[in-house]
Amino acid sequence: MKAPARFIPSRSGRHGFTLTDLLAVLGVGALLAFLLLPARAGTQPKSDAVVCLNHLHQLIRAWQMYAGDNHDRLVMNFHGGLATGGAAAGDPRNAPWALGWLDWTTWPDNTNVLFLINDKYAKLARYTDQDPNLFRCPADRLVSAAQSARGWTRRCRSYSANVGIGAGNAEAGPWYPIYRHITSTTGFLYPGPAQTWVFLEEHPDSINDPAFFNPSAAAWVDTPANYHDGATSFAFADGHAELHQWQSVVAADVHWLSYRGGRVSTNSY
Repeated sequence: MKAPARFIPSRSGRHGFTLTDLLAVLGVGALLAFLLLPARAGTQPKSDAVVCLNHLHQLIRAWQMYAGDNHDRLVMNFHGGLATGGAAAGDPRNAPWALGWLDWTTWPDNTNVLFLINDKYAKLARYTDQDPNLFRCPADRLVSAAQSARGWTRRCRSYSANVGIGAGNAEAGPWYPIYRHITSTTGFLYPGPAQTWVFLEEHPDSINDPAFFNPSAAAWVDTPANYHDGATSFAFADGHAELHQWQSVVAADVHWLSYRGGRVSTNSY
């Protein structure tokens, strides 16, 4: 460790650093700043993950509060969007958790936060303090060239909900018989609420409507994101949120998600 800078008398009777001492101090400061830069940069993905998990924790709490206020009936969930003819999702008699169709075009849904925070469209809005930031992972900063040319720096949503949780149109899509369509809080039988996922981060190339289809026996239908060093944030029906690190082995990863997708029996892929 460098010894403290020494003081020497000056002709005026005051004390001060020598030029050599000042240069040494400045050099040490610059070196420390240089050494700390990689460390600070390395914490960014971790801090993004912490914020992301906090967002999902708040979303799952909103989801639980909605059920508590509606006799254990879960908020509705639809695949398809108004842009693709999914009129049921926009029917005011229905109660989807969110609306909007995301893609890489300049379609206005990509930035329309009203589909997330206005109770007319999104029935969790009153439980999220109408905060649009809760629907995005801070690591999700991807936009297309066309969107960038419009001055967009992000799309409005990173998260999707398990299509089999909440009344809606799950069976009208790529639905597989091992999964259970759960519409109330009493429906979490296999594997139970602590291991049944409700919200996740969806891959930016896969995300479109606010619903996510669980995998088939051998392949993904929709694809999870991997913003956090190859891991994805999930929120579960019991109210907790966690990161899952993928193995990059299709069979193993499909099994992990299908087991937690909400099933009719002990069978999973």
